[in-house]
Amino acid sequence: MKFKKAIAGSVLGLALGIGVATAGAATAQADEGSYIDDLSSAGFYGDSGEALAVGYAVCDLVGEGYSQDELFDAVYVTTDESITASDAQYIVESAEIFLC
Repeated sequence: MKFKKAIAGSVLGLALGIGVATAGAATAQADEGSYIDDLSSAGFYGDSGEALAVGYAVCDLVGEGYSQDELFDAVYVTTDESITASDAQYIVESAEIFLC
């Protein structure tokens, strides 16, 4: 996936590197369109399916009790640090708002 600064392989890294079994289970209140629109308006670009998988992986980690800092680090590190820490924070917060 590519967001703003190449997040290649982040879905696999996030799902396997942190032990998330399912990174794509939808929730009843999820608003996928708004999540994708929010990322797009912030300058992120790439495959929507992969963006959603990252977002749902974040939600899975939230459900497992990960702290905000752990979530930011998970997204940042699994993208090979190809995005900024604030970009990782934005992705996490957007996922929490629109998908979790």
